Amino acid sequence: LRGRPIQSHTCYAESEAGLASFGWAPLTCLTTESRKFIDTTRSEFYDLKSDPGELRNLAETESDDAEAMHEMLVDRRERMIDFAGGQLEVSESDRRKLASIGYVSGGVASASSSPGEALPDVKDMMPHYNSEVDARKLIASGRIQEAIDLMTMVSREAPSFIPARLTLGAALEAASRPAEAADVYNEAIRVSPDSADSHFAIGKLAAAEGDMATAVTHYSKVVEIDPHY
Repeated sequence: LRGRPIQSHTCYAESEAGLASFGWAPLTCLTTESRKFIDTTRSEFYDLKSDPGELRNLAETESDDAEAMHEMLVDRRERMIDFAGGQLEVSESDRRKLASIGYVSGGVASASSSPGEALPDVKDMMPHYNSEVDARKLIASGRIQEAIDLMTMVSREAPSFIPARLTLGAALEAASRPAEAADVYNEAIRVSPDSADSHFAIGKLAAAEGDMATAVTHYSKVVEIDPHY
């Protein structure tokens, strides 16, 4: 802005969107003029000058340099001051928009894990996320069985990824197979008991089938989990 070069500084970045939405490991990052270190379940370390596209992870082959940047990142984090936000009233529409990008706590999926258990790495989960997006497009275009096959595979490979189970249930409903859809939703609840979306899905299906007692049970659970739902 002043017409002079800007001095290069070490930059910190983070993302907790995956954690808030799906229970995936959060990402924290430190970037220098030539190197980038990302701390997550399986750390990443890149030489930005020789590999600007970040295609070659050097975390293992250059472990000493990676560990040095990791220590710099830890130091940066330890010097930060945590800030507890106050209460803010937002509209339901805005709340859902914020939740979709990870800015509302108590989101879609629980991020809890057993002590010592690593949260899923975003590198492993993004292909499943992309497949779920593709499956919804398949349903919209009437290619129901393809969506069912795709989401069955993803649910098997990533059993904790609840959106895949919900989309599988939606595809089964579209194929007029409500009993199978109910089984899928119930399995989603077994895997993640606090998934409000799963309880809502089976409540909606039960209501459509005329089973109002089951619908009330699950809708009540939805409101218990998330009063703003």
